[in-house]
Amino acid sequence: MAGCPRPLVLPVGNGTLVLGAHLGCTELLDQGLIDRFPRIVAVQASRCAPLANAFADGRPEPADITTHGTVAEGIAIAAPARGRQILAAVRATGGTIVTVTDEQVHAAHAALARAGLYVEPTSAVCWAAIRADLVATTPRPDGLPAVVAPLCGSGLKSKPPV
Repeated sequence: MAGCPRPLVLPVGNGTLVLGAHLGCTELLDQGLIDRFPRIVAVQASRCAPLANAFADGRPEPADITTHGTVAEGIAIAAPARGRQILAAVRATGGTIVTVTDEQVHAAHAALARAGLYVEPTSAVCWAAIRADLVATTPRPDGLPAVVAPLCGSGLKSKPPV
């Protein structure tokens, strides 16, 4: 039986990635392929954060919000249809939902690009949350945080950050 990375840091809008990761980890745990369930840390843009607001208030369904434009356009979902499921899945893992500002996303996006990883800004929200110490991690021996964060979506398909 293998260990399991902790935590999984995932962008969340409609919740497909969060719910898919939760289902996949449930199946891995049921099959004895991992020894514990990873904590899920979902990340939203602060300018569109119905799930983070609901999570912080302990509500079971997304908050009613008015969305504002954000560079993380791929997760700018004001009314996620599966919001109740997303909130329940994150809570079941002992995880949380955090927000990052557009300024934090720009800085994370630029840092990833300097490292040779040109992702879309929506994907950079994960690195922004990690850089802002919004994700409780246990450092590895090399001092880097022990987390898993997908870096998906080509930066070439997005508007360049300003």
